[in-house]
Amino acid sequence: NHWFWVQLIVLLIIPLALSTATSIIVYKFIVEPHKRSASSFLVGFGVVIPIVSSVPFYCLHFLDIRNKVIALSLIFLPIVGTFRCLEALFGYTPEPAAASLSNYCIYYGSMLEIQWDTDKKVPIRITGKYFWTAVKDYFVNFAVLNVMFSLLRPVAFAPFNTRSDAHSLDHTLWELVEPGHLINNYLAALMTSVTLAFSTIGTGLLVGLLGGFQSLRVVDRPMLQSTSPSNFWGRRWNQLVHVVLKRGVYKPIQKSFPKYIATMMVFLASGLMHEYVWAILFYVHPNRTHPETGVCADCFYPIYGKSMLFFGWNGVVIVIEYFISHFWVFQWTKHVLPGPILTILVIMVSLPIGHWFTGDWIAGGFFHHICIGFPLIVLINE
Repeated sequence: NHWFWVQLIVLLIIPLALSTATSIIVYKFIVEPHKRSASSFLVGFGVVIPIVSSVPFYCLHFLDIRNKVIALSLIFLPIVGTFRCLEALFGYTPEPAAASLSNYCIYYGSMLEIQWDTDKKVPIRITGKYFWTAVKDYFVNFAVLNVMFSLLRPVAFAPFNTRSDAHSLDHTLWELVEPGHLINNYLAALMTSVTLAFSTIGTGLLVGLLGGFQSLRVVDRPMLQSTSPSNFWGRRWNQLVHVVLKRGVYKPIQKSFPKYIATMMVFLASGLMHEYVWAILFYVHPNRTHPETGVCADCFYPIYGKSMLFFGWNGVVIVIEYFISHFWVFQWTKHVLPGPILTILVIMVSLPIGHWFTGDWIAGGFFHHICIGFPLIVLINE
């Protein structure tokens, strides 16, 4: 369905324009003054963050957006905009980005992490090699998703039956480690990872074509090549969120508190951010609800709090790794075990509760909605 992609691109361009306008406010009132004042914090917390956080809900309401994928495209402005405002307030905007208003507009309005020439303080221009590598990766991920969706859509993206719904909190300890549950969770996480890679590469190509700038690779095969929990979260899974949280939350907190406290707060902030994303993703328009009960009979209502639990757990894992990773047994396994085995062990730390993150995407129809844009292979029953 080509109209799906047209709508998606249009909904990506609108935040680009809004973020450019917002970047001027942030630069003039927060970045440009070398000393942060009460007025800077008033503009940041009282104007910029409330505005960028509310824009998606106005779009959802007035445009009556029901496709979950198109709804998710609205998160770039509030997520990136909020944390770039925070990093500006606490003095952690990258030096090249803060060098001029034009640089900051490019940085804030790009939706991705622009790569900079730190000596010349200018964005790195897109090269032919970068562009064609991105195009290749885009279509490789497109093909992988097409195969996965073709195989998993007929079984509702969960090939193994389990006793508890994936999006629930009703699992017993035994059910959390059942092979079928773990395989379902792995496939859901892999679909999410490849979808994130596909969408961010596509956005990077859009930014490259419109502005001519290179951007950071957001996903680097976390489900296949991770060597530790910190490598998974810090080097491979969603580098865009990693860098904005690092500058907007981690560095300001680490200035006054130990590293492990700052790390834990980053994961709690990530959990809170994902709760906000869920509110956008599963927004129910008032015209779909019953006039008396206020409930939509055919809409999905997630259980909020699971993202906080999921990222809170992973924050604990990273803190534990911080204290024990130097033990000889972990260093030995890291250098002796084959890469795939090591990756499985890393993923198993959180895989039993992976449904706290991906279960709602399946039950809420996200993967069904994204299938609209793919030429799926469908078995025709004779």
